[in-house]
Amino acid sequence: MESSNIQLKIKIYIPNIEYWSNSENAVAAKEKDRSFWASLKKEFDDDNSWVGRVKSESDDNQKLELALKYIPLPQAFKESAIALRSLIKSKKKDSAPYIDELYFLYWLASIKSFSVPYSQLLGEP
Repeated sequence: MESSNIQLKIKIYIPNIEYWSNSENAVAAKEKDRSFWASLKKEFDDDNSWVGRVKSESDDNQKLELALKYIPLPQAFKESAIALRSLIKSKKKDSAPYIDELYFLYWLASIKSFSVPYSQLLGEP
């Protein structure tokens, strides 16, 4: 399988990661950070949080897309992995090729491995 196909599949799902990585300078990065956390605060103030919406979504592709919008958060990685595993399982059951989803799952795990763990002492990542 060509890596370009896998990269294309990943890019379909993750405009949010490109959003974070395409900052021109520190000011642009700070503005993106501020807008992300402001929208997230709005989500937490709402009774119907994004985690609840992800878990209640029945379509795995929609579940994955929704979870990836919040990708810097640890729960977003977890929900994305759950959706990908479900997609792999259903494709495997139908004897359809699932190598792209498997590569995507490995790629997601590698991105997650770069995250800083939560510090009890600091009270933040």
